[in-house]
Amino acid sequence: MKNAILFGNGLNLLNGGISWNDLLEKISSEPLIKKIPNTLQYETIVLASEKYYNESFIFNAGSLLLTNGSPLYTKKPIEEDIKNKIKDELKNFTSNFAYQRLSELNVEQYITTNYDQTLYNLLCKKGYKKGESNNTESIYSIRRRFGLINKSGTCKYIWPIHGTIQHPKSIMLGLDHYCGSIGKINDYLKGDYNYTKNGKTFTLDKITSRLKEQKCEIPFSWIDLFFTHNIHIIGLGLQYDEIDLWWILNRRQRYIKQFGKENTISNKIHFYGNTSNSMKKLLNKFGVEVYTFRQKGLKPNDPLYYEVQYNYYIDKITSFCK
Repeated sequence: MKNAILFGNGLNLLNGGISWNDLLEKISSEPLIKKIPNTLQYETIVLASEKYYNESFIFNAGSLLLTNGSPLYTKKPIEEDIKNKIKDELKNFTSNFAYQRLSELNVEQYITTNYDQTLYNLLCKKGYKKGESNNTESIYSIRRRFGLINKSGTCKYIWPIHGTIQHPKSIMLGLDHYCGSIGKINDYLKGDYNYTKNGKTFTLDKITSRLKEQKCEIPFSWIDLFFTHNIHIIGLGLQYDEIDLWWILNRRQRYIKQFGKENTISNKIHFYGNTSNSMKKLLNKFGVEVYTFRQKGLKPNDPLYYEVQYNYYIDKITSFCK
């Protein structure tokens, strides 16, 4: 069974990257409402702004274009500005030891909820060049992936499932975007997902049929990886507002219960992180094995705590990926 890595913003926090809550505070024009999910925080930021702002057309000479004595205005969504602000906050993230070690794993597929290109940039510095990619989606990221290949022919693929700063419209942070994405994922699983290539429209078969026919082994979407690869989740808290990931984990487990005798789904999901007992029990119910970190004499406020913790987790992942 092949392996895939699913990583989140925890990797960036190791060397001073911004947290999602701090990011929301930076882009908000008013104090955030406390104790609500980030997806809803984002919606309050959008709703607190006018949906559109007026932008005047200006000639090169600097004079306004007038219509009947009044400036001609175009309406532009304010959300575009919000997502461009997010892009500006994330474009200078830098690599660290965790990215370095994950990039060296015997793994082809990397899934990330991050919008930045830290892993991509690191691989380029290590001699990888652009390979087979798909960055054609404008808003959702069902098929979006960045492929890289080195001189020896080793390929790496990065699936930014929550969008990328390359296309700010694709950045998924609000409830509206999350729910729309779940709709796309559901279509993909049920065989109702359409896509266009070279002017022609195509529809994939439902995933249960594709699994039986072994058509998911070469992934067309990151969704396929959740049914064909062992997934190792690191640097991702899996907060309950990550409704797309909880939804697909639940759907996968339902399929296992329903089609267990056919043995079409035999991959494993591994989660690396300290979490509450209730979340651990929930993850177990969803078919996820949880690995926690405890070391006597080492506490979270120790300067070395997170470095030791992540090295411990990556050692475990490495043992699975030989």
